[in-house]
Amino acid sequence: MRPDCPFPAPTARALPAPSRAVMSALCALSLAAACGGESDAATDGGAGGAGGGAESGGGSTGGTTGGTPSAAIAPIDPETTPTTPAHAAAYDLMVDLASDAAFDVPSLGDPVLFAGSPASEPSAPRVLASLYFESGDLDADVQGVRDARQGIEPDPERGKAIGQRFVQSLTLGAASEGPADARGGAHFMGWRAVRALDGYLLLRAFDGFGERSGAGFDRAVGLLFDADGAPHGLGRRFAEADAACGTDALGEISAALREVRDAFAAALEEKGEYDPLDRKVIGIGDSPEYDAFLLRVDTLLHQGLALAFLAGLRADETTPLAQAQALSTYEILSPKVFAQNPDGDAYIGQQLDQSLASEIDLAGMDDEPGVRGLIGAAFGVVCAP
Repeated sequence: MRPDCPFPAPTARALPAPSRAVMSALCALSLAAACGGESDAATDGGAGGAGGGAESGGGSTGGTTGGTPSAAIAPIDPETTPTTPAHAAAYDLMVDLASDAAFDVPSLGDPVLFAGSPASEPSAPRVLASLYFESGDLDADVQGVRDARQGIEPDPERGKAIGQRFVQSLTLGAASEGPADARGGAHFMGWRAVRALDGYLLLRAFDGFGERSGAGFDRAVGLLFDADGAPHGLGRRFAEADAACGTDALGEISAALREVRDAFAAALEEKGEYDPLDRKVIGIGDSPEYDAFLLRVDTLLHQGLALAFLAGLRADETTPLAQAQALSTYEILSPKVFAQNPDGDAYIGQQLDQSLASEIDLAGMDDEPGVRGLIGAAFGVVCAP
């Protein structure tokens, strides 16, 4: 075991040893799941009897063509019921609400009032605070998420920052006095709150996959596709970006899930062991296919969100509402950009925070890339104009 990685290496079995580079990358991907994942185990109902999910022929997943689902991916651990599909559905309702041109102060809601509500379903479905605080344990799940992505500084408090951004945005929007669609207005701050949850969706998906359990895998899939295989939550975000940009990010993610599902289920059945939280997991090296998938999915999920970011900035002139969404989505992309290009990250942050949205440098000038070019270079994506 590496001293800085608490994830156990499979030294007890005579398996091919992964390279040092692969081991380091996989440890980074697995850090959040391997460190303090009690809330996840509780969310999924305790032990993940993953062995029972290794059914042959269960791996055809929800591929999409233009947002149309094919067969849903079969759960690996059908004995647990993840709450992430409900969280993804709540996010979609918030997006639909924020997309309403009539969005104004009453649509925000009072976070203090709703945070103490005993309701488990939204009592006011046209109010953001109700959708967030009354959608089961969504707020607790957001608060508990950690950032342990590959190649960046770990941040165990990231979920708390996301939750604070959501609440702060509602509060500031409710106190605004100008036009709802202007910078700092109620609609502007509503979008700031909603898109802050992009970070939660992305990190919770990594957390689920990196847990290396059947329940964790199902939990991550539940943030992308509903029970019928249709994209929702993070998957809907990617599907809409694909439609705008002429790309197929969601299709690539779906294909990667389809390709690895059965091999992962078989490895869990054959080699899985229960961890201290009573989750049946495999270690690094137990499934070369899954090891490769974890590295691949890191790239694919970031590319999907980068395309979603770019899709909102395709117009020649940025509106305040597009600026609000870009500001919040970039908060989760920023650490990845900074790791590659600190100056570029600073420039993007400076541009997105322009007082006038129309002054954001999207295209660049004099052979210097603007926001679009810097994001494209960082994540290897292009959004067609």
